Amino acid sequence: MPNVYRNLANGVAVQALPSEIAAVPGGIVLRDPKATDFEGLFHAYCRYFRQNNRWRWNGGSMTPSAGDILDGIRAEGQCAALANAFRFLATHPKPYGLGISAAQVGMAAGANAGQYDGRHGYGFVARHRDNTGGASVLQLPANVFQAPAHGSAFTVVSLATPRTEYYLWANHKTIPYMGRYFDPSYGKIWDSKEQMAHLHIDHAEPLKRVEYDAQNRQIITEYSRAVGTTGTFYFRDLTTNEAMAVNMRGYQGPFAALPGKEWSGPSVAMIKQMKFNK
Repeated sequence: MPNVYRNLANGVAVQALPSEIAAVPGGIVLRDPKATDFEGLFHAYCRYFRQNNRWRWNGGSMTPSAGDILDGIRAEGQCAALANAFRFLATHPKPYGLGISAAQVGMAAGANAGQYDGRHGYGFVARHRDNTGGASVLQLPANVFQAPAHGSAFTVVSLATPRTEYYLWANHKTIPYMGRYFDPSYGKIWDSKEQMAHLHIDHAEPLKRVEYDAQNRQIITEYSRAVGTTGTFYFRDLTTNEAMAVNMRGYQGPFAALPGKEWSGPSVAMIKQMKFNK
């Protein structure tokens, strides 16, 4: 594929043939008959990248450039990557973009832009379901595993543990335009940032607990507390071994009550200070 958008993003002069533009994802999206304004372009963009596994959402920090995405060179990355590529296509002059003034289109990153960190700034829990009802979104599965239905013993999470419909995010990135937030990762247009969240994490440090497994072995666990209109719930951070087993940082929950007993040892902040003072 020609490096049309990669060169544009790098400030290299481009004189691409119409056939070359039409051959790459950015040009294919622009050829959609409904891509005549910002919202029409958004729907065309989502239609393209949400079909035939053309984009894999990576919950980590992978951020390919807008040029590489619109040229079809890279097809995996975090939410900011897909959002930034959409903004590039919307604001770049014709014939390579829609030509909307960049001053009218917000940025993806930053608390005052399209980034949402939750109501309290500590993250949030989203309903992680595809528009078609699928169990993952853009090939990214939910990162919250089901809590045990019965029993109070600590239960190890593995690949065999069913997933919920939730994803616990530190933040999520969209593109603001005319008072709304355009989210190509979830394929939705939000009227407010808070619409992205089902529950809000309301504290900075994890809640440390003492639990016991089925063999009565003591385990120190950490929980995030999330609040919303449906109540207060708790999500356990997976241990390092569990995260390695499921190949992602994840959580178990939601728990209606905080399991175990309160940890009486030093707080996370105190442990960090103790290490600093050594």
